[in-house]
Amino acid sequence: MLNLIRQLLRACRGTFFVVVLMAMMLATAMSLGAPWALSIIIDNICRRTPASSLGEVT
Repeated sequence: MLNLIRQLLRACRGTFFVVVLMAMMLATAMSLGAPWALSIIIDNICRRTPASSLGEVT
């Protein structure tokens, strides 16, 4: 996979491709983290527990 990315970077040699690649990676990371944030918000509203007790097992 890294070899393919290197070949594409050599062929493009522009900053636009790098910016687009970084934006895609950031968007992927944020979309993977979205369910966790929503779960924390819903748990805090429904259970009425403070956010500081998220690490505790009930």
